[in-house]
Amino acid sequence: MTFKRINRQLISIILATCLLISIFVPFIVAGKAQTAENPATLASTELADKAVRFINDKFKAGENIDGYAAYVLTAAGEDLTSTEWVYQGATLKQKIIASVDAIRDIGTVSGDVYYPNTKTVALDLLALSKWQETDRINKLADLLIKKHTDKGFENSVYSDMWAYIALGEAGKIGDLDAAKAKSYILGKQSKTGDVAGAWGETWGDAFFPDFLSTAQAIRALTYLPGADSDSEIKSAIDNGLAYLKKFQQSDGSIYVTAPWPDDPVVDTSEVIITLKKLGQDPASWKNSQGLSPVDYMLKNALNVDGSFGPMKNVFGAAEALSAFLVIDGEGGSGGTTPSAPVLQEINVDIAVVGKDGDLLFGPDTVILSPDDRWGLTALGALDATGLDYVDDDGFVKSIEGQANSGMNGWMYKVNGRVPKVLASEKAVEDGDEVIWWYSTDYSSSGPTWGSLLDKNSAVLSQDSVPQDLKEQNNSLPTSLQASGEALDVLGDIQRKLGIKQDDNLPLAEIRNKTVVVVGRDKSWTLDEIKVLKKQLKDNSVNVSKDVASDKGAIIADEKGEVALAVPEGALKKDVKITVKETGFNSQGYSSGAKALPQGFLPVTDVYSFGPDGTTFNTPVTVTLKIAPTPLINPDNISMVWFDEKNGKWVAVPAVVDVSNNIVIARVKHFSDFAVAAKESRKDFADIDASHAWAKDNIELLAGAGILNGIDGTHFEPQRGVTRAEFVSMLARALNLDTKIASNTVFKDVKADAWYAGAIQTVSGKNIITGYEDGTFRPNNTITRQEMAVILTRALKLPPADKAYDFKDLNKISSWSKDSVYSAVSYGLLKGFEDGTFKPADAASRAQCAVIIYRILTSD
Repeated sequence: MTFKRINRQLISIILATCLLISIFVPFIVAGKAQTAENPATLASTELADKAVRFINDKFKAGENIDGYAAYVLTAAGEDLTSTEWVYQGATLKQKIIASVDAIRDIGTVSGDVYYPNTKTVALDLLALSKWQETDRINKLADLLIKKHTDKGFENSVYSDMWAYIALGEAGKIGDLDAAKAKSYILGKQSKTGDVAGAWGETWGDAFFPDFLSTAQAIRALTYLPGADSDSEIKSAIDNGLAYLKKFQQSDGSIYVTAPWPDDPVVDTSEVIITLKKLGQDPASWKNSQGLSPVDYMLKNALNVDGSFGPMKNVFGAAEALSAFLVIDGEGGSGGTTPSAPVLQEINVDIAVVGKDGDLLFGPDTVILSPDDRWGLTALGALDATGLDYVDDDGFVKSIEGQANSGMNGWMYKVNGRVPKVLASEKAVEDGDEVIWWYSTDYSSSGPTWGSLLDKNSAVLSQDSVPQDLKEQNNSLPTSLQASGEALDVLGDIQRKLGIKQDDNLPLAEIRNKTVVVVGRDKSWTLDEIKVLKKQLKDNSVNVSKDVASDKGAIIADEKGEVALAVPEGALKKDVKITVKETGFNSQGYSSGAKALPQGFLPVTDVYSFGPDGTTFNTPVTVTLKIAPTPLINPDNISMVWFDEKNGKWVAVPAVVDVSNNIVIARVKHFSDFAVAAKESRKDFADIDASHAWAKDNIELLAGAGILNGIDGTHFEPQRGVTRAEFVSMLARALNLDTKIASNTVFKDVKADAWYAGAIQTVSGKNIITGYEDGTFRPNNTITRQEMAVILTRALKLPPADKAYDFKDLNKISSWSKDSVYSAVSYGLLKGFEDGTFKPADAASRAQCAVIIYRILTSD
């Protein structure tokens, strides 16, 4: 596939101002304001940016991003070696390159090393084809070509079509036996019945069509030598397209709905990509309502939470992004879908930075209206600042007298990304952050929002944060004192989140974050969290204090679990304030009307603040100590209060200070308060009933980013885990700092390997020691007895109080026997039903998931 993103107005400007101006694409601020006639239909470029942002968020949350997503991201112009694409010390490109370098074969086991299947190799090859990694391209292509027979690669449409496409994109399809490839691909297509034209697989006498494979097979055929003039191929493609077209829905989407519905975004995207590959216009595939697959993607693919399609996963976002990149123009083909309500005013954060780095405006908030000169756009945000700027039909030539000159001039970005569209066409949403800056380096990504906040706070007086917050914070117990960053954010929390204290958002209906998270770089280790958890468990809060309305007070328990800061004048009269802790498992909070909504877990107990129903003239500050395990994503945390009248838990705008393990909020009334977290889960297609014993553990660990699938939908639970993979899992579970390694202690662990940081950190804590020859053998599959030794050291397990009489006790190595006993005694490892331990067996991914989960949830 060849992806192109062309802006017609930008081309006209380039033609009018000569080729040199192409260097200044981000400088150009021309065009008409976006109207609000049908705000439900976003431009394909806008949606592409949202898909990139969604995948980036998932990557930074620890989710595995495969070669296909990397391929599409690169096509979208993303630099996967930049700091925007770093997780746990390694860039996305480094992670994929490292996995490629470890591949020696396809789908085999060599000694203790397992090699990936055809599909995984093909997806990596797609990424390499975009990066022009010639040697690595040749390596993977050679492996695929070697594996190819008259039955394809694996005799499966689900993996083989990926391989043909990848070889085509890499320019290596010609190295295959073309006759075998053509015969195999055509042989997988049904010729009769309702499924005529579909590609799929046959089991017994039954043919099972597959929509995704059909679209991919059509594209795979186009790469074969002589495909353009081959009548058999042309007929197969036409029949395949006819099969796909049968599934067009009333909203323009094209996807299978029975017996089980596919993901409409994935299927529709595949149709668009396929039609584009064939040189056809997907907007021409209209249904009886006049709607096309393009209409569906522009209007319905995006979910309110920034994900795409019902599965809401990375694969869906990558497929959508691929489709958006090949959709020309911004609108669909019309039709009868009703338009959304007209947009109202929105708040946008903006900063304008001059030549010498001086802040000409902000960071501050401006209000935009669809009726403004430039509408709800990045240029509209600049206009709303009130700064003087000179433009020539929308092309910004100067701001506050600082004019473009030669190669220097004005650039802009939204939410940290420099768009590939004009500022007048870059739609902005409520809460977006826009930065304009005078650039002297067209390749620079400009200042960050955080750096501008720091710059702004440096020039303000010491009273920029409300004085009562600072004074209150200094008076709190040390364990409950917030960082300066947390206080800054708390003072501006409503603007940053776009929600107010009075919005009364029911927890069950929340779709976006209700907290701002700070201090991530100073998170606590699992050991520290467990110590704190025990301290909180052993403590019981029950405090009271008489408070004069004209003085205010600090109310906190002696152990530093909860604090309330009441500023002077907040109370309407003198009262006796009480705070009493109640467990979630008592007084009706574990079930019934007062239970948390499904999918939410308690992070703290319930704290009843009294007198119940007390209201305040000005907000008071509530601080609660938390001890969340790595299973809880801080972004999913909410401080909540129970609304007795409506019987619902309600979220409060709050700050999560990870460095101090506290949650802080300003509230206007008393009630029962607590901290809850939305449970993060990720399911996989290959976790079936045979893995019911591990299903919950795998889904929760994957949702927390501690474990990753091998792609967007598969986990491979039975595959053995390498020593590098297990150490990386353990490091994440223990919440250890695993920065990029500058050097390594093992001679077979390269500093740029994706697992180097984890191995170096864990080795530094004497949890792993490697082999006598100075190697670690990261790609060897870890055995059960090796895992027992590592777990015993990592958790500092005491010796077992008894030996275990396994039938294969003589097979347990002397160096691991004590560790095996300890791990079994502690409940981390177990023997098998036949009475054996199987010390030399490989530990499967499912087994490791259960063990890691036990580590995280044990006291």
